[in-house]
Order: sequence, then structure tokens, then C-alpha cells
Amino acid sequence: MKRFLYGMMSILILLLMVVGTGCSRNVTVTGENGEKSNIKLDNGGMTITNDQGQTTITTEGKDQGKIVMKDDKGNEVTMVASEDKIPDDFPKDIPFIEESKLTSSLTTSSDGQTSYVIIYESEKPIADIAKLYSDYLMKAGYEQNEGFAAENIKSISGKRGEEALEVTVTKEADAKIAQVLVSYHKPNK
Repeated sequence: MKRFLYGMMSILILLLMVVGTGCSRNVTVTGENGEKSNIKLDNGGMTITNDQGQTTITTEGKDQGKIVMKDDKGNEVTMVASEDKIPDDFPKDIPFIEESKLTSSLTTSSDGQTSYVIIYESEKPIADIAKLYSDYLMKAGYEQNEGFAAENIKSISGKRGEEALEVTVTKEADAKIAQVLVSYHKPNK
């Protein structure tokens, strides 16, 4: 699967060059080892097909994109990225500081698991943010792991059955805004 992903990344770089030069809507690209990939551009997206599988990339709205990759064995990886909203199916009980600014979110589904990452900025002190998530882990029944703390970084994590939640809060020494990364993983049902 890694080889497939690296191949797709190479094709994406080529595709950016193709789109930038205004080439036709169907392009066949030959790789270093003679492997061929067909790139089909259509309204709002593209599909890349080769002997290792198929990748479909679409844009959904102003700041959201979706990538679906299938390898030749039928395994599928789906990634959805957004700059302006928390994923609809992100657990509502996991804290998000309301007066914060969401900078990005990513949802990935593969191998029977869905992972979410949200990144936001907050003016609250690192210790307050870390306490919010530590308290949540305890109240929500997570088995809290030993975290990491230094002057400008705190990391908290826990497991609840097959679910996992990790939170990392960082702040540059002279910055007023903390960066908060929340990562949640759960099995698909």
C-alpha cells in the first residue's frame, strides 16, 4: 500500500503540472519504469488509474477536498480535508474551545478504522487546555496514558476500548496563541 501511495503522490505532482499547462482532459503518463497511468479530469475532480489501483480526487465546496484511493486488491483509503469545519461525524462530546479558530481538519478511513485530526488555535493558557482534555478523558472513561509536558508543550492521550484520543498543545515562547492538535481514532462498525 505504501508503494501505491508513493506512486499516487508522484502522479499528483505530474497532474499539477498538467493542469497548470492547460492540457487535455484525458492524459496518459508513463513512469520511470514504463508503468502507465491514465489521468481523467472532469468537473470538480480527477481520476487516476494504473495497474496498482485507482485514485479519485474531488473538491467539495470552497475549502474541502476528498481523495479516495483503491489498490488493485480492492483496499480503500478515503481522506477528507477541510479548513473551515469540524467533520460532521467527529464525536460531539470531545471538547472544542468555542472561542478558538479552527485551522484544519482531516478524516481518514482505511483498514476498518476512521481517524480524525482537528487543529485549532486558542488564546487560553496551555495548562488550561491540557486540563480540559485531561478532565474529559477521565470523565469519558478513557484509560489515560502518561503524557508529556515541557514549558511550551503538553501532550495527553488515552484509550477507551478500541478508541484512542491524543491531544497535543504547543505555544511558542513569545506567542499569545496556542496550537491544539486533537487526534481521535475509532474502529468502523
